Amino acid sequence: MVKSIFVSTIILLCTAIFEAAIVSNLTILPAAPDFLMLCVLFFSLHNGKLAGEITGFISGLFLDFLSSAPFGLNCLLRTTLGYTTGLFAKSLNTEGVIVPAIQGFIASIYKCLFLLLLSFLYPSKITVYSIFEIETLIEILLNTIFAPIVFSFLKFFRNSVIISPETRL
Repeated sequence: MVKSIFVSTIILLCTAIFEAAIVSNLTILPAAPDFLMLCVLFFSLHNGKLAGEITGFISGLFLDFLSSAPFGLNCLLRTTLGYTTGLFAKSLNTEGVIVPAIQGFIASIYKCLFLLLLSFLYPSKITVYSIFEIETLIEILLNTIFAPIVFSFLKFFRNSVIISPETRL
């Protein structure tokens, strides 16, 4: 399990740097896909709740250091996403295109609703996603489109990031 978390952490760090340095500076579209969220989704769907929580927290920590969001917001969001998605570990098929796209869509909606819920507690600190704004719809669309691509890419690291059923907690 330690090897899997270590390799996942390296992948998440590279993804966070890629997202912060390259993807956020693209001005072609008003929104960018959330590759870190898709990676956490993949790791938690294959490894379970504990690995989902750990990778979600680590990706949130990286994103908190690289963004201007309140510190801990991304950690909380991604930890809960990793845990919730980990509940469905080994029960959902991540092969193909349709199922990962649906999972990316649902995770994007989860992110929007979770941030909306937190905005009621901290109204001046959190930027809220309005589901009917074009930027939010484009981000949801991009996450839906890129989910199968990210899942296919991460399958190249299958032996290093997926915990075998005997050692999974």
